[in-house]
Amino acid sequence: MASSSAPRAHKTLSLADRVDVLSRLDKKESQVSVAKHYGVHPSQISRILKQKEQLLQDWHNDSNPDRKPKRTGKAKDVGEAQLRWFVQARSRQLPISRPLLTEKTTQLAESLGIQDFKVTDGWLQRWKV
Repeated sequence: MASSSAPRAHKTLSLADRVDVLSRLDKKESQVSVAKHYGVHPSQISRILKQKEQLLQDWHNDSNPDRKPKRTGKAKDVGEAQLRWFVQARSRQLPISRPLLTEKTTQLAESLGIQDFKVTDGWLQRWKV
């Protein structure tokens, strides 16, 4: 006999949603009630509560309330170096193509001592967010 409740797919909440979760919990709403409201498992609400300080700090320092959780890849330093280069290139109004961005990122990784760094489409997509 099948269970009446289907398993829930993982749903990622935006920063704004996670801050709203914290607000609801501060107003004494139950974790189960908040989980039902967002269509997530109560354990996800519990994890959000454990990250409260960092989430509120991100909320006050971040200009994009719709962003999903920050993910730091294996090469966080490469991403930061790439961003610095990108901002400088843009300030000089240089045209930046995907091949140029890929080549420069590879060079930056090598200069940081990261061997065999591969600039994949997925890496570039995550970097752009």
